Amino acid sequence: MRLSPRLSRALRVMAAICASFSFYNITLAAPPVGHADLSGVWQADMPFDFVDPAKDEIPLTPAYAKKLKDWRAAADSGRPLADSVARCEAFGMPRIMSFGLMELLQTPGRVTMITEILHEVRRIYTDGRKAPADYDPTYDGFSVGHWENGALLVHTTGLIANTLDQYGIPHSDQLVIDERLELVSPDRLRDRITLIEPLAYTKHWTVDRFYNRAPKGTEIGEYICNTNGAALK
Repeated sequence: MRLSPRLSRALRVMAAICASFSFYNITLAAPPVGHADLSGVWQADMPFDFVDPAKDEIPLTPAYAKKLKDWRAAADSGRPLADSVARCEAFGMPRIMSFGLMELLQTPGRVTMITEILHEVRRIYTDGRKAPADYDPTYDGFSVGHWENGALLVHTTGLIANTLDQYGIPHSDQLVIDERLELVSPDRLRDRITLIEPLAYTKHWTVDRFYNRAPKGTEIGEYICNTNGAALK
C-alpha cells in the first residue's frame, strides 16, 4: 500500500514525537489503578515539633533517657549542643516531615519529596529495588515504597544518628522508619510514622503528621540556612 506524501510526513512527525518522549522518559498516563495522586505542594500542620513533650509518651531506654537529660541540661545552661539543624546540615528523617512546605512529585518508579526547609530531597523508590548492602548512612536514609489500597507504604533505613526535634529527643543509627502516606480527603494528607529503634526506644511508637494542600499557585521558595541565620543576628 502506497501512502500519500502528506500522510507519510504525518506518520514521521508522530514517530519523532514518540521517540522524544521515550528519550526524555516523559509519561503522560494517569497514576495506575491503586496509586493515589499525592502530587502537589503540601503545608505541614502547626506545631512543627515532631512530638509534644508535654503530652506525648517518649518510650526511651535508660541510656537514651540520659542522653536527652544531658542535652536539655546543656540547653538550659546556655551552652546547647549543636545538632544537624544548628549546623545548617539537614533536618533528616523523620524530623523533616514536620516542617513547612513540601512538594510531592510522582513519576514511574519513584515518589520525590522536595522540602523548602534546607532544600532536602527524599527519593522513595517504588520500582521494587532494595537498599544497597553497602549504603553509607545519610540524614534522610534510603527509602523504598509500594502502593497498597491507595496508600503509599514506605520503609526507610540507613539513617545517621540524630535528634527527632528541637527538644533533643535522640535516636541512634539503628532507627528504622515505616510510613503510611494517604489522602484522608482530597486536600488533606496524613503520614503515619512508626519508629522502630531497639537501642533508643523500649517499643515501636507511632506519630501522625498531617498536611493541607497549599493554595493554587504556591511554589517552593529558596531557603539558605546561613543567609537566614545571619538575618536573625
